[in-house]
Amino acid sequence: MKHCGQTQVYLGTVLLEANRWAKDRTPTYRVSEWLERIAAAGFDGIELWENHSTLADCAERSALRGSTVPVRVFNSYVPLDAGGENARRTVAGLVRELNAGAVKFNVSNSPETLESGRLRAGLDVLAEPERLPSDHPARQWQNLIWTCHDIERDWPTDGEPPKKLHAMHEICLDNLRRFRDGQPLRFIMDRRRFDLSS
Repeated sequence: MKHCGQTQVYLGTVLLEANRWAKDRTPTYRVSEWLERIAAAGFDGIELWENHSTLADCAERSALRGSTVPVRVFNSYVPLDAGGENARRTVAGLVRELNAGAVKFNVSNSPETLESGRLRAGLDVLAEPERLPSDHPARQWQNLIWTCHDIERDWPTDGEPPKKLHAMHEICLDNLRRFRDGQPLRFIMDRRRFDLSS
């Protein structure tokens, strides 16, 4: 993402969240306890997972609000259809309170919704398989942006280093090294690519 003409790198707090796929999605850590390390690592801000604020206590929200690490993107799963008014009010209040620069809405996990053309663009609407067969109908959908949620696949959860890295892990680690060393990142979603995908 660009901010004031410069490429910015944000850390998505959901990336560190062990419970992101759990049924109740209750956070397992306080983002405020990581902010100093996030800043020291050179990130320009965070993409805050909704539950890291909606399920946080007042002290945690206050720490997020007062941090020098800005909430650049608020990552929301709020329902946009009828019946979601209270949830939308809550999220809107948190976006203002945390001075978030943008909001990312996750609105559907239904391939039918995207295929119907009701949405202009969609991310991650198909969970499996990770790689679409060459004849899959989704390859024809003009409003599909395909991304990978499986970067943590085969990554150890016991704190031990991985025994094998996949290409996606290598690319991610290489880009982190490049960012640290002030080198250009690979595979950046730039304006030209965005225009082609939207």
